Amino acid sequence: MNKVVEQYPELGESPSQIAAKISVTSANNSQVMNLVYEDISYTKAASVVNAVSTVFKEQIPNIMNVDNITILSEADPTLSPAPININPVMNMLISFVISLLLAIGFIFLLDYLDDTLKTEVEIAEIMEVPVLAVVGRISRKELKRSTRSKAIPKQKAGESQYASLHQ
Repeated sequence: MNKVVEQYPELGESPSQIAAKISVTSANNSQVMNLVYEDISYTKAASVVNAVSTVFKEQIPNIMNVDNITILSEADPTLSPAPININPVMNMLISFVISLLLAIGFIFLLDYLDDTLKTEVEIAEIMEVPVLAVVGRISRKELKRSTRSKAIPKQKAGESQYASLHQ
């Protein structure tokens, strides 16, 4: 990998980065080797695989005294293949977990930024003044009950509870 980085500095990778992302496999009972390089960019991956295979072809005669090394097919950097590692269920699960965490964080943020005073004790502690009056909570049932009692039923003439002086 050091020689690959020396001969191809335009790759912009260190020898350890190339070694971590490349894998070499061979078929059973065969001398054919496959190079696989995983990267975000297909064109960069193709150029790295081509560079590694070219350097391997140049260096293997010095290492193993073999001179019949050929490259069967080079990676074509102009292709645009489909993405790999697509798992929609996992992507949806990850999206759900991240959105749940963001929602919980947003709730805590809103609670932290809420500076309303809700109890008599908070008012007395923060403002350091005595509380003169408190408006209690009114439930919806109590609100409906009080509006019913205030409603005046329609009465016919002469059915009123009070008589006026001019009748």
